[in-house]
Amino acid sequence: MNPTSRNNCFELYGFDILVDDNYKPWVLEVNVLPSLSSSSPFDKRIKTMLICDTLTLVGIRGYDKQKFHSQTTELLGLAPFAQSMTLSELRQKPRLTGSEQMTRDEVEMLMDLDEEFMRRGNFQRIFPLASNASFYEQFFDTKRYQNALCAAFLTSPQHIRD
Repeated sequence: MNPTSRNNCFELYGFDILVDDNYKPWVLEVNVLPSLSSSSPFDKRIKTMLICDTLTLVGIRGYDKQKFHSQTTELLGLAPFAQSMTLSELRQKPRLTGSEQMTRDEVEMLMDLDEEFMRRGNFQRIFPLASNASFYEQFFDTKRYQNALCAAFLTSPQHIRD
């Protein structure tokens, strides 16, 4: 894995759901450490497909270890190319217009957000979406700059595709 990628860590939760006679789902429990062992060929097939889809969605990237460790941050061009907006400036912009100044890291984060959406396969993104990013912000203890940036990006006219 590329040590500079923000896609190096993820969590997988296991949801135990019961569907009743009326096809109404009932969540029985959520496991933070779901079992990935298999007791049957069918179970093994399902869990193998889940792991493959999850790793595709996460977008783990390979890298040349020797090349990476021989270069410095300056040689990789990771220095920001602009001074970023402050959180208060970003809060005044419900959408991005394309003229904003952003650091390379911010641009890469937005590109990762878009690429993850394109890799989703049969998964469905439930957050963040243009339609719910602002609503769910109220449930976070701390207002994060990256969340506000993602919300502004997702609601920009050139991007909307919930």
